[in-house]
Amino acid sequence: SKMEAEKVLLEMHREKGLPVTIARPSGVFGPGDNYVFKEMIISVDRSIINKMFPTSARSTIHFTYIDDIVQIFQKCELLL
Repeated sequence: SKMEAEKVLLEMHREKGLPVTIARPSGVFGPGDNYVFKEMIISVDRSIINKMFPTSARSTIHFTYIDDIVQIFQKCELLL
């Protein structure tokens, strides 16, 4: 599982100094996405849609465009 992989990587970081960056993006959408954005629009009750978009500190899901995630991963790689 992802959690087990993280545990192994963190252990290797502690024991051998392996540089590790862990990223957990959620709500990733973009071209070809047939799930995240579509399902959000179809299934969300209008009364809670404002809670889903990152417009306040109380937001619970932050949607991020795939190109932005790629840039973040590239920057993480440069830090290693």
